[in-house]
Amino acid sequence: MSALASDTLEYRRRSAIRHEGAPVQHIYLLTEGWVGSSMTLKSGARQFFKVHIPGDVLGAPSLASVNAVETLTAITDCTIKYIPLSRLGSIFAEHPRVGMSLFLSANKERIALMDLLATVGRVSAIERLASFLMDLHDRLLVAGQIEAGRLPMPMTQEEIADMLGLTAVHVNRMLHELETHSLLHRSGRDFILNLPGLQAMNLIASRTYVQEPSWLPPPRG
Repeated sequence: MSALASDTLEYRRRSAIRHEGAPVQHIYLLTEGWVGSSMTLKSGARQFFKVHIPGDVLGAPSLASVNAVETLTAITDCTIKYIPLSRLGSIFAEHPRVGMSLFLSANKERIALMDLLATVGRVSAIERLASFLMDLHDRLLVAGQIEAGRLPMPMTQEEIADMLGLTAVHVNRMLHELETHSLLHRSGRDFILNLPGLQAMNLIASRTYVQEPSWLPPPRG
């Protein structure tokens, strides 16, 4: 994926990488930093539905639309590689195994959205926050971005609120409650997590994703 990129650009925190409604000409590979995917309702309310970390592909949902369906915003300073759609198309023709891997990644994203919908609709605010923190921690740990139990948190409380369908005041109150029950400790901009305690609050089932399914086409060459 990185080899297909045509440009590498850096973005400052809170700058827009692509707005909703823009022409769909690229997908993106995030190599450094965090990026949020969001939608803005006609009322002006914003809903984050994904926090991307290094290694994530950005903008893929908009491939099914004439215009971009999401806004991509830098949560931190970040570095992004642009992959033109023409080069993306060559993957499926020339590297079917990679193409099928992208298909699997898209379905992992679908599961993540299912989990988010379930937490927003069916669990309490504090359980929703616990699930969000555990998901971020587990993804960053697999990516080798953090030590177990220590979660960097560059997001503002307003951004967390937009992710969880809460208000910033409510998020602040829930963070204090987690601290009161020794489930979280704030150290600078990091969260020190009580992993067993938060996992006990997380009502979403743990996922084990396939890595090398037997039905993938064999590697070429």
